Amino acid sequence: MMWRIVLCFVPCILYIPTFGVNAMSPNYVQKLTNEVLKDYNPAARPNDLNGNIGNVTFGISPTCLNLRYYGLVFGNIWYKINWYDPRLTWNSSSGVESLNLPNDLIWKPDIVPFFGRDGTHYDSKYPVKVFSNGMVLFVPSVEFKHRCFRQTKRSARKIIRCNVEFGSWTYDSEIMNLNFFGGKASVDTSTYDFDFCPTKILQSTATRKVKKIEGYPKSYVSLIFHLKLVKRGAGKRLKGLRKKGFYKSAN
Repeated sequence: MMWRIVLCFVPCILYIPTFGVNAMSPNYVQKLTNEVLKDYNPAARPNDLNGNIGNVTFGISPTCLNLRYYGLVFGNIWYKINWYDPRLTWNSSSGVESLNLPNDLIWKPDIVPFFGRDGTHYDSKYPVKVFSNGMVLFVPSVEFKHRCFRQTKRSARKIIRCNVEFGSWTYDSEIMNLNFFGGKASVDTSTYDFDFCPTKILQSTATRKVKKIEGYPKSYVSLIFHLKLVKRGAGKRLKGLRKKGFYKSAN
C-alpha cells in the first residue's frame, strides 16, 4: 500500500496544471509595437472628433541652474509633457500596459521657450512612454538657457526673479489646450540638487496666459514660470561638496 501511495504521488507532482498562466510569446511586444505603429505618421497630429489635439500638459523640473550677473540663466531641466493620442491604443488584457518607444517615432507637441533655447529635448536618447489607453508621457532632460532681460547686481544675497515663458510654436488655443502638468501651477523642485548647484531655487509659482498675436485671429496659450533664484557663495558650495563626499578639507 505504501508503494502505491509513493508511485501515485510522483506523477501528481510532475503534472502541474497550467491554466490561468499568461503564455505570452517571446516576440509578443515586438508584434504589438509593429501593430500599434502600423500606418502611424509622426508628422501628423492626433485629433479628436472636432479635429483638435485636445489637452496637453506641461511642467518643468530643474535639476541644477546657474545664474550670470548679466541676466543669463542656464542649466539642466526636465520637461514633463503629457498628451493623448487615440492612434496609440491597444487591448492591455495580455498584461502589456505600456511601451517605451524612441521619441522620433511619435508625434510630439511643439512646446518651446519663447525667449530662450533648449538644445536637446528632442534627442532620440529620451524615449516616450505610451500607455494602452493612448496617453503619452515624455520626460526629456534638456540643456536650458534663458535671458532674464535685466542686468543683475553682484550680490550673492539678492533674490533674482526670472520669468520663463513656454508655449506651442504653431498651435492656437482651440487646437491645443495647453495647461499645467498634474494641474500644478508651480515649478517642481523635487529633483533639484540644493547641495551642489551654484544657484539656489526658491519656491516658484507659474501662471497661464491666453493672448492674441497681432495679425492672427486666434488666441495662443503660454505658461509662465516665475523662477526665484539666489546666487550662492563659494563657501556654501564647498559645504555642499563636502556633504556629498566630493571634497575634503586639508585639515
